[in-house]
Amino acid sequence: MNKSFHADLSFLALEKITDNLPGISFNREAINFPKNIQLADTDFNQSKPIEVLLGASIFWSLMCVGQIKCGKNMPVLQKTHIGWILSGPISLFNSCNNICNLNIKNLDIQEKLEKFWKLEECPTTTRLSQEELECEEHFKQTTSRGSDGKFIVSLPIKATLNKMGESKDGAIRRLYSIEKRLSKNEKLKDQYHSFMKEYIQLGDMSLINENDETSNIKYYMLHHCVIKESSLTIKCRVVFDASAKTSTGLSLNDVLKTGPDIQDELFSILLRFRCHNYVFTGDIEKMYRMVNIKESERDLQRIVWRFNPDEEIKQFRLNTITYGTAPASFIATRVLHQIAQNNSRQYPEGSRIILRDFYVDDLITGASTIEEAQKFKCNISAMLSDAGFILRKWASNDQKILEGDNDINLAQYFITDDKT
Repeated sequence: MNKSFHADLSFLALEKITDNLPGISFNREAINFPKNIQLADTDFNQSKPIEVLLGASIFWSLMCVGQIKCGKNMPVLQKTHIGWILSGPISLFNSCNNICNLNIKNLDIQEKLEKFWKLEECPTTTRLSQEELECEEHFKQTTSRGSDGKFIVSLPIKATLNKMGESKDGAIRRLYSIEKRLSKNEKLKDQYHSFMKEYIQLGDMSLINENDETSNIKYYMLHHCVIKESSLTIKCRVVFDASAKTSTGLSLNDVLKTGPDIQDELFSILLRFRCHNYVFTGDIEKMYRMVNIKESERDLQRIVWRFNPDEEIKQFRLNTITYGTAPASFIATRVLHQIAQNNSRQYPEGSRIILRDFYVDDLITGASTIEEAQKFKCNISAMLSDAGFILRKWASNDQKILEGDNDINLAQYFITDDKT
C-alpha cells in the first residue's frame, strides 16, 4: 500500500449500491496467490455489502505496475496504491444448466394506494378562472326572456373583437366548394337543402335584405355537412365553422370567451343513475337552437347560401346559439341551470335533477318508485317546455313511466340491466 497516495473525492450516500459481492462466500485457499502481498480487501472471499463504489475518474489513478495471474479460469491480482485487488472468474463449482433469475422491486405502497384513490374518486369541483367568472357574470347581467318564454343571451365577447378582419370572401369560396360536392350527390343535396329550409322555417336563420345592413362588425361562418347514418332523426347535419380565420388571422372563436363547464362529470351522473330502482332518460330537441342571440350580435353569425347555383348568393343571420362557437356549450347549459333556479320553489326535486343529472342535452336520472319517476318526468318537462325546450326520445326500465308519450321513437328505447 502506498501511504503517500492522496486523492480528494466526493461521495453520494445510498442505502444500497448493489447486492452482496461475491454472490456467495467461498474458501480463499482455492485461489493460489502469494501470501506475502497486502490485499486491499482481506475479506474478498466473503459475500458482503459493497462499502464504496469508485468511478472511472479515480480508477486509473489507483493502478500501479504489477500483475499476477493465478491460473487458467482464475482471477488476476492487480497492484494498486491501496493494495492488491482481485478480479476475474472463479471456477469453484460444476456448471449447471438450471438457471434461476430473480427480480426484486420495492413497491411504494403509499404511492400505489394514492393512485388507486385518484382513479376511483368522483371529480371534485374546480375553481373558476378569471375569464370563466367573467362569463358567469356576463350571463347574469345580460340574459333576458322573450314573449315566447325563450331565453335571449349575449355572447361573451373579448376586447379583441375590433381586430377581426374580412371573412366574406372565404365563406363564398366554401359555398362554391359545397355546391360542387352537392352536384355530384343528389341525395346529399336534398338533405342539405332540407336542413337549411328547416332552419329558415323555424326562424333560426333570417335573410338579410339590402335595407337590413348595419354598421355592426360582421363575421361570415363557413358551413359543411356531417353524415351520421346511425341517427334516428337527421342523417345529414349542417355544422358551422366559427374557427375559420379572417384576413387579420383572427376567427370569431378567437374573440369569444369559452366559459366554464358547469355540469357534473358523466362518471358522477352515471354513478347516481345506477343507484335508482327506476330510471329514465331523454334528450332536448335542438337544444342550442332554442336559445336566441341578442339581435345586435347576430351579425357575428352570418352565412352565405343559395338553393340554386343559378341564383344570386344571399346572406343570412343565424339567430340562435350556434354549435361550433366557443361559448355555445356554456350558454346552453347555463340556461338549463337558470331554468332550474327559477323553478326551485315550485319544483324542488325537478330543479335538483336538472342541475345534477343533465349531460349537455341528455337527461340521465331516476327515482325510487314508479310514481316518483312519473312525477319528476312531468315536472322536468313542464319547466323546460316553458322555455322552449322539448324533451324527447324517452327511455326507461319500466314501460309505465313512458305511458302518455307520443314520441315516434319511444318504442325503440327501453333500458334493460343485463346481469349476465
